[in-house]
Amino acid sequence: MERYRIGELARLGGVSIKTVRYYSDLGLLPPAEITETGHRLYTDQDRLRLDVIRCLREVGVGLEAIQHIMQQEDSIAAALQLQMQAIELEMAQLQRKKTVLGAALRRNNPLEHLRVARTLASLNARERQQVLDQQVERLFQDVPADPSWIQSLWQGPLMQLPEHLSDMQFEAWLELADLLLDEDFILKFQAVGQEFWSQFPDEASRMKFVKAKQHHDHLIQQAVQRGVLPDSPEGQQVMLEAMQTLSPETTDVAALAAHQLEVFQRHTDPRAERFWRLLECIQNLPSRSTEIMQVHHWQVQALQTLVQKMPAPDLHPVQR
Repeated sequence: MERYRIGELARLGGVSIKTVRYYSDLGLLPPAEITETGHRLYTDQDRLRLDVIRCLREVGVGLEAIQHIMQQEDSIAAALQLQMQAIELEMAQLQRKKTVLGAALRRNNPLEHLRVARTLASLNARERQQVLDQQVERLFQDVPADPSWIQSLWQGPLMQLPEHLSDMQFEAWLELADLLLDEDFILKFQAVGQEFWSQFPDEASRMKFVKAKQHHDHLIQQAVQRGVLPDSPEGQQVMLEAMQTLSPETTDVAALAAHQLEVFQRHTDPRAERFWRLLECIQNLPSRSTEIMQVHHWQVQALQTLVQKMPAPDLHPVQR
């Protein structure tokens, strides 16, 4: 069997003689033989062990942990398996770094975003969840939203991040966190929430609206599923019936349609759709965002058609 002196092993392993001696003294890389003259000799298996130690050190594994590994894994096959695992870990970390750099390059201020993205990328599972919880709490600051709705959706299972993220989930997490740290997005969300929830003075009025809204959405969803065009006579009739469920006492349909369209246009933010798509990616869930946006766009187009076909509404507040 081939024997290598310490200098030969160091040269073949791409390290210094001092490093090999240090690993040997620690017991990580004991020589296969010591000659009568005191020279340390190593074998091909020791070359593999040195490669494994180098790989593990390069990906941040401590010497104490490596020593434990080496005590358990003595065969060449096991050493190769360890090396493969180390390389896979290194590749995963390189992919994460590539994702962070790519995310930074897509921003107007890449250096500033790189600083933030590197911080986000270094968070563990518990810290990622803390960031999400804190920013969701900020979204509802001074928003009089229904507590049960917040608890079921915004504090429910959908908002519990997975402990381990794939490369795709990791990239989605970086973008989601970046969005939640966007002050403009937070302020827009708060403004929309305050305007919407402030129209309900008590729980009874909220519950009444929720029930009516469910019927309203059901009518439109059925129309979309049936392929009814929003600007067709049937589509216009569906829109009128849906509007009636939310405001049965309103007689000025043109004013109501104009008001609803104005609210839609003012509240619509592409970042909100992106938020839900990213969350679905992180949770590895089938996308419902596409279906929701189809319903939204159908409703907007139906309202636009109603407004265009009807006489201009009187300029007085809509009774809700």
